[in-house]
Amino acid sequence: MRRYGLRVSRDARRRLRVAAERIQIIASLRELRTQDTPEATAAVIAEALGHLPGVDIAGVFERTEKGLVALAVVAMPEFPVKTGDTLPGVQARHILEGSSAGPWAERWTPPPDPDGYDRALSALGIKGRAFAPVLANG
Repeated sequence: MRRYGLRVSRDARRRLRVAAERIQIIASLRELRTQDTPEATAAVIAEALGHLPGVDIAGVFERTEKGLVALAVVAMPEFPVKTGDTLPGVQARHILEGSSAGPWAERWTPPPDPDGYDRALSALGIKGRAFAPVLANG
């Protein structure tokens, strides 16, 4: 007698996992409502994302004349950026350049010449990052 089974490739399993994670994120964000201020809305978004499985840090940043300013950050105390801080220039440029193409995720490895921000991420054990630009009024 011959047995047949379904064998799922590693790549297919990864795609299924990513799809399930996206559904979970979308479902949690769909429940959110805007608040009276951008900062309060950002806090609600960061809090919701910060409670998803596998998410250690969640932040919402606003593009200003000063650079990318953290409207809300939910993270462990050792994370180098707090609500109200301006993201370091190299990180801000990376996010702004990448955001023109929409949401993305990337494996994170420290650069050859790490700054204080990079060293802090290494110490926290960060392995990957995901970004999703949110536009308001253009």
